[in-house]
Formats: sequence, C-alpha cells, structure tokens
Amino acid sequence: MASIKLICIRHGESEANVDPKLYETLPDYTIPLTETGRHQARELGIELNTTFPLMDNPRYLIHSPWVRARQTSEEIMSNLFIDMKIIEDPLIHEISLSHSLEEMKTKEFFLKEKDDYGHFYFKEGTSESYNDVYKRARLFVQELRFNPHNIANASNVFVVSHGLFLIMLKGVLNNLTIKEILEERWLSNCQYFISHMEIQG
Repeated sequence: MASIKLICIRHGESEANVDPKLYETLPDYTIPLTETGRHQARELGIELNTTFPLMDNPRYLIHSPWVRARQTSEEIMSNLFIDMKIIEDPLIHEISLSHSLEEMKTKEFFLKEKDDYGHFYFKEGTSESYNDVYKRARLFVQELRFNPHNIANASNVFVVSHGLFLIMLKGVLNNLTIKEILEERWLSNCQYFISHMEIQG
C-alpha cells in the first residue's frame, strides 16, 4: 500500500457564478471561467508552490472534463514550477441537471416533492440526484485506490472539480453520514481541502 495526499480544488469563478441565468441558455459543461476566475486559478498555482514545496517526485492533476475545471487546471499549471501529469476523469463532473421545459412542473410541486422524498435522493426529470453524485464520488475513490493511473509513486495528487461533487467526495473520504454531508459548506471558487488515502502500490 502507498499513501497519497489529495488536494481537492473547486474551479475558479465561472460566468454562471456571476450570472446564474446562463444555466438556462447554455449547456452547463460549456460554461467558462471569468477573467476573475482565471486570476484566482493563477494565484492558487503560486500558493500551491509554497504550500506543498516537497514536490520532487511525480505529481498528478486530475480534472473534470467540464470547461471551467479544465481552464482552472490550465491556469494553475501556468504558475506551478514543476512537471505534472494531467488526467481528465469523466467521473468527477458537476451534478447533471435537466432544464427541459417538458420536464418542469410548478415550483410548489417540486418543493413539496423534494421535502417528501428527501433532498439527498430527489431528482427532477432526467437530472442526477445528490445520491447519484455520491455514487460517482465513491467510484472515483475506488478508482484511485486500485490505482489505474499508476499514481502510487506520487505524494500529491490535485483534483480539480466542482462544488457539489467535492462535498460528496469529502463525504466518501471521511465516511460522513447523509446528514453530515448535507450540512457541509460549499468551497468558494479555488478553495481546496486536503485528504489522505491509501492506494495499492
């Protein structure tokens, strides 16, 4: 077994963080960073150089395939003074939400149904539920533990993803209950948390 340190980062400020109405007109995965978001990511790259100075062995950065996560990774990398292997992992994207008008009902109906069914398991139409995202986070951790990316020789692995996915990932890594997961606060843009895990060497 080998021990790795996961540095789990939320993407920088996106255009939809500034104007949420963009979610109604653009596919979520296409929404890019703002210039502020790019600046946040570049500044984070500088911070990571000083916070994790012992980075003289192979390093890995795993990012969501969505545009804002990929752009965040690129900007972080622009200020890291090290070589790093980049991996795009489709498991770690943000929750998929449906905005189909055919699937939308009244707001009052959804609020009642969500309360009746439970926030963790409720889904609208073809959207994912929180539970679906949790399952993806659990699969991602299993993937890391069985080491298909050959990261056993890395002391630091950066994961660039999204607000809700990172809450679920933290829940999996720390064996949190559903109640504890729902009480977790979202990371701000370009904030991160650190976790340690054992993987197969």
